[in-house]
Amino acid sequence: MIYVMLEIWFWILLAFAVGVFAGWMFWGRHGLTAEERIEYRVMKSREESKVLVQGKYRITPINEELVYQIDNNKKRDGPVRARHL
Repeated sequence: MIYVMLEIWFWILLAFAVGVFAGWMFWGRHGLTAEERIEYRVMKSREESKVLVQGKYRITPINEELVYQIDNNKKRDGPVRARHL
């Protein structure tokens, strides 16, 4: 009887240890703070804006016929008006 009780307690303690470890792996490890995340996003935005200002990205149409159709539709439909709900 004592053997069974010890075995049960062993498995309970092992399950507890595995649960604590798994919880630490998912939620407990040190990540970036909110301030660090914001600073990182600002840094990335500045880098992207430098690239855009330098003109490395050019938007080129894939199909000239589609661009022609879009321009014709704009002339036909007139200015787009916002609808208020």
